[in-house]
Amino acid sequence: MISRHVTTDLLLTLATHARQLARLHKVDTNENTVNEQCLEILNAWSKEIEAAQTTISLRSVLENAIRVQEQGDNATLQAIGSNLILQASNIDSFLGWQRAMNPIQLATLRALDEGLKDINKVSYNQAAAIIADVQNTTDAAIGLKKIGFWRWMSEQHKGSTISKFLEQVAEAEERSQKIEIPKLFAERLTNYYLSCKAYRS
Repeated sequence: MISRHVTTDLLLTLATHARQLARLHKVDTNENTVNEQCLEILNAWSKEIEAAQTTISLRSVLENAIRVQEQGDNATLQAIGSNLILQASNIDSFLGWQRAMNPIQLATLRALDEGLKDINKVSYNQAAAIIADVQNTTDAAIGLKKIGFWRWMSEQHKGSTISKFLEQVAEAEERSQKIEIPKLFAERLTNYYLSCKAYRS
């Protein structure tokens, strides 16, 4: 079944690109075969867009995928397009997060973002002590893990500029792996720790 998003314009654009590549590599092509292969790619992208519930258009995926391939990317055009759809989904989350924040929340996020850039790093346990505002680093680390602080922070900031790092810390904690945390970032998480602790109680 052909997706309603697949148009003659899009199929012609992709088929033309495919034939140009074929000529460049001196490969014989059959027009119907090319059209069928291109239709399959467009249909696949359309399904991925719907599954991801992203706002990107099929035309944007096609045009950007062609542009990326022409710049020398060795991946297949379909793989490039699929990666663009994933990026678009992440951008949708990011924009949604930004639009939902009030000025105070935005200022707080910027402060955390600045803290993340601090080159002075501390161990996970040291960061835990800073966040919990206690002396015993081991107890602090156990306390953060007990309330699921990092996973909670990751969920609270999904789609934000710091979400990737929060996810990395949460995974490192769950797998008992060592990870260093910017000291300034840890210092700015105390209020979040208190909120999480109150939420979990």
